[in-house]
Formats: sequence, structure tokens, C-alpha cells
Amino acid sequence: DARHAGAMSRQGQPTNIVDRPLPKGKSEVSLSAFSFLFSELVQYHRTRASSIAELEQKLSEAGEGVGSRMLEVLAYRDKSNRREIRLQGILQFINTNVWRCLFGKVADSLEIYNDDEYVLGDKSLVVNRYISVPKDFGDLNCGAFAAGVVKGVL
Repeated sequence: DARHAGAMSRQGQPTNIVDRPLPKGKSEVSLSAFSFLFSELVQYHRTRASSIAELEQKLSEAGEGVGSRMLEVLAYRDKSNRREIRLQGILQFINTNVWRCLFGKVADSLEIYNDDEYVLGDKSLVVNRYISVPKDFGDLNCGAFAAGVVKGVL
């Protein structure tokens, strides 16, 4: 009976959706769709924030959720089942794999200062590219979302 756990379809695929592997799916989202969705995220948090610092904190928290979920998905897709425990190794993973998956390219630089300060640089960060900031939020940096992604992965 196909209703039982572990039942297989005629093609040999599991019929239970939980047992099916994650599809590779289309790896790219159009820039206009991402920009629209991200601007809506900013507007949503802007109406609930009383200051620039609070808005950046909310964007960072949203990025943390994305980062932790990206780590789960990328770890699941990685067949080596290897967990990186060195800080420089996980930062290199973020610089290449996570950044490529989220933003379509590797980050421009990963710099290390004094063995305890790390800078992940991206000169054309897409979350800052198409955001028009109102005058009362003039110093807003939407890169806080990307910082939250990094924090979520770590």
C-alpha cells in the first residue's frame, strides 16, 4: 500500500515527501525579484523600527535566519559530511560557497588582521545596490543583512 512509510512509486522514487532528496532546483533568482523581495523586507522592518540602529539590528536578525538555513542546506548537499571547525576554514566556506549561493559570486576579499579581526569584503553587495534610503534614514547600511548571514552561519 502506497500510504505506508517507505513505499516506492513505480519509478523507484519514495512516495513520502520527507523521504525524497532535496532537489537541486534552479540556482539563480532574477535580480529584479530579489531586489523587490529585499526592499519589501526593509520596508517591513522600517515601519517597526524607531532608529537606524534598530532597523539594522532587525535586518541582521533576518540575515541570521537565512545564514543558519543556508548552512543546513549546503551541509546537506555536501557529500563529504565534513564539518569545518577552524575559524579561517568556515570563513573561507562563507566567502566561497555561501556567498556564491546567495549572491551569485564569490566575495571580493577575505582579510585577516591581528589573528582576531576578519573582514569579508564585497564591493558591489547586491543588498546595497538597489535600495533608495529616505532622508531620515540617511546612514542606513543594508549590508547589516549580509553581516547577519555571516553570523547565522557561524
